[in-house]
Amino acid sequence: MLQVFRKLDRTVALTGIVSLAVALFIIGTTLGPETAIKGSYMLLAMVLATFLYNRNPSWDNSLTVGLSAPNITKLMVFVFLTSILLSFTIEQRWLILITTLPIGYYLVISGIHRSELPSPAWIFIQVSILFSIPLITELVQTGVYFGNGDLLKHSRFVTELVEQGTIEAIPSDYSSLPGLHLLIGQIHTVTNLPVILSISVTGIIVYAVSGIGLVFTLANRVLTKRLAFYSVVVGSAVVQMTYFSLYFFPQSLGVLLLITSLFAGTAGSIQQDRRLILLSVLTAIIVVFTHHLSLILFLPILLVLSICAHRSVLSARIVTPTALGFLAGLAYWSLLVDNFITNFVSFAMGTISGVTASNQGASSVFYYGVQPKSETLGDAALSLISVDGLYYIAIATLCIIGVLAVLGATSRGYSISPYLLLAIVSIPFILKTPLAIKSLTRLQLPLAFFLSMIVGLGIKNALNTRTRIKKAGALLTVLVLCVTGPLVAAEDFSDSNRPAQYQFTDSEYEQLNSVGTFAEHSRMSTTLWADRQGLYSLGYTSSGRVTLRRSGIEYPEGVFIYRTRWPEHRMSVTTSPVYSNKVVMSDMWLSDSIESSHKVFSSGQVGVIWSGNRTTLSP
Repeated sequence: MLQVFRKLDRTVALTGIVSLAVALFIIGTTLGPETAIKGSYMLLAMVLATFLYNRNPSWDNSLTVGLSAPNITKLMVFVFLTSILLSFTIEQRWLILITTLPIGYYLVISGIHRSELPSPAWIFIQVSILFSIPLITELVQTGVYFGNGDLLKHSRFVTELVEQGTIEAIPSDYSSLPGLHLLIGQIHTVTNLPVILSISVTGIIVYAVSGIGLVFTLANRVLTKRLAFYSVVVGSAVVQMTYFSLYFFPQSLGVLLLITSLFAGTAGSIQQDRRLILLSVLTAIIVVFTHHLSLILFLPILLVLSICAHRSVLSARIVTPTALGFLAGLAYWSLLVDNFITNFVSFAMGTISGVTASNQGASSVFYYGVQPKSETLGDAALSLISVDGLYYIAIATLCIIGVLAVLGATSRGYSISPYLLLAIVSIPFILKTPLAIKSLTRLQLPLAFFLSMIVGLGIKNALNTRTRIKKAGALLTVLVLCVTGPLVAAEDFSDSNRPAQYQFTDSEYEQLNSVGTFAEHSRMSTTLWADRQGLYSLGYTSSGRVTLRRSGIEYPEGVFIYRTRWPEHRMSVTTSPVYSNKVVMSDMWLSDSIESSHKVFSSGQVGVIWSGNRTTLSP
């Protein structure tokens, strides 16, 4: 059987490489050669995986260092404190990360690779520290962090909740979904941190503890302890875990609760453990009061798990409690949230229909005073060696090796857990494809917990070799994944010269407050989306909406609030950066437009212009 698998293994690898090359050729002729070149990261990953994959894994201790787990943990604490201190003095945060993270992750991997495994507690502490370094250093160097923008809205909700002492004070449908806001309100009250900072700090702590802990618990049940340790390393580095811990909005909490409920309910049913079943029920109830979309997005995962487990009792144990939870949540939300069913159907249809070619994009970009830059073949080629490209090559390589390892296990008669099959199914949703699917980013977060297992399998297989060049290549691939993952997730590190705005400087936020006081006396105020959210978080309302014209930005009668740093970013216009039309402008275009308008107030970086009728902002 083993000889048959070896031949089949080589055939599958060769067939995969040839098939992918043909697919890239077709993509190049239909969507353009630039898209095909950027997609060739997968071809590079497949070639690299074919080289690194070990058909007969063999362990040696060449990666281990002569340090005990407690000593490695002490070094981690030193690396952590050094990184935080350096972030106050070194503006180029990426220099700190590419120096400290490789050292830290190498020490963790060397500890996992020992013949005698360390205690899970030591690995948990070490990985949680490494997970926190990129996030805390980003917060240190960021003014008012808001990510995609929702944190500004939720900080206002928490402020109203704390000040008035009742969930009815939350000015939206979230008064029926106050789970996150109650948690952040307690953190804010105890620590006296600014509300919006309390959100991100809580997210870092919750994911460093519960997120990493869930990855280990899930992988340890499905795989071996050593594989669970490798999965935890992956979980601490994948983009989705890193990003949504800092951008800690209700779904970030809801996903953690759902995975806890799913795992506790399944394990409790199998083991007849009433405590686990009770934990499953309690977390499901909390989800109902925290975030409706989390459970809706979790339904495809439950469907896949049910299909994968259709021949086992696991299927009923997954579907029954969760289906009941979904129906209970649907009934609760329908009663308390206006037009919930209509909005739910609209969201589902929008997600299904919102699939477009990636070179066409999901929204339009308007350029003012700036010539749009067309992507060249050279740009596409350089993207393969960018931080983004290296990350996807590394994670795709380890995914492929992990899948080959699973195929090898099945050929030797091992049964595969439904959770591991779900991890394999999740791969195309996590990796980059030529399609842009609406709300895919939100779906990727729960999938990342399962994907960590298949990548962990890939790491163990690639490192278990006695060939020096293959071991060095495997170690380099793992370290590239662990270093580039946090960089790809970080908004302050972008290959674009005009990235989406993710923060206000402290002075900008203060000046928005002063301008908000001024604009509050106006009948109508208008601004772009990020500034409108910023004003809302400060207690002001900007009700006007802009319309983008080829000639300029059209706004209604009243005041129009601008910021001088708009030209540094690709600004969203009406809604979040995921779906909104965007505007790119030059400094000269904005300054000339302001000069030709009736400016009535300026606090430096933020100002106000006024018009008695509907006007277009243009030079």
